[in-house]
Amino acid sequence: MLNRFAADYLGTLGSADFTAAPRVSGRLSSYDGLLMEAVGLNLAVGTVCEVGGEGDARIEAEVIGFRNGRTLMMNLGGPAPLLPRAPVRPMGAPGEAEVGAAMLGRVVDGAGKPIDGLGPIRGAARWPLAGKLQSPLDRGRVLAPMDVGVRAINGLLTIGLGQRVGIMAGSGVGLTVGNLAGGWLADRSLMRTVLGSFAGLIVVLAGLALVAPYAVPALAVLVLWSGLAFALVSPLQVWVVEAASDAPNLASTLNQGAFNLGNALGAWLGGTALTLGAGYSELPALAAVVSLLGLGLAATAVARPLWPSLAGSQGRS
Repeated sequence: MLNRFAADYLGTLGSADFTAAPRVSGRLSSYDGLLMEAVGLNLAVGTVCEVGGEGDARIEAEVIGFRNGRTLMMNLGGPAPLLPRAPVRPMGAPGEAEVGAAMLGRVVDGAGKPIDGLGPIRGAARWPLAGKLQSPLDRGRVLAPMDVGVRAINGLLTIGLGQRVGIMAGSGVGLTVGNLAGGWLADRSLMRTVLGSFAGLIVVLAGLALVAPYAVPALAVLVLWSGLAFALVSPLQVWVVEAASDAPNLASTLNQGAFNLGNALGAWLGGTALTLGAGYSELPALAAVVSLLGLGLAATAVARPLWPSLAGSQGRS
């Protein structure tokens, strides 16, 4: 541990951007559990400070403003047994994070603090979270193409090394179109929409298992899959509400709970398959089997309804 500390310390002293500077500190003058006021400090808004003495009586606070010559800070670390005139020390420039080789192999929390029991991280450089602005005229020219692994993009939408690329996608397109289409079809033929959506899901998932290694076809099939999956939502909701016409609100609530349970069981089933050695490209085939079970249950319910109200729903098929 001592050798590592010495190596990190000497490495920091030998870095080109190291500049010796006095350590500034102030005193806590007011604290009401959340808002703090400190004197003797002249810090920029956003600076994170350490407030308190040694041991557990220390918390972190962020500078949020000024008032009457005092620095206002917001408590970030929860309750602590602070005393009046407790020391307040800045921990670094605002909006910065530690980077560099000293971070390799270390485990840190969301605030960048080490949690691996190996002591403080020494010798790490600091870099602004927002990056550093650079003039466009100082950037290098784009001279070489970059292989993105998709031949269609390489040939028709060639990307260069150093080029800025915007990736935009219409999230929720399949969900929205599927819901609208499923509701429209359910108004015309409820049972055929349910059974047809299940059958379409089986075919699409089987196709996805075949085209999974190819990016562009897999993306197209995924959009189709999302549309078919959400096309089932409206018909199933209508079916359940009609089957429980005496308590439609309760039926709708239970149906939503069943959807959430299915989401959880699907994630568990996929994770279990991956743990047992299955590949990601094999998961669509497993999902097709699950959809086949759903088709069987739906067909059984249509052929042999358990409730009289289900028999009435078949009249809309």
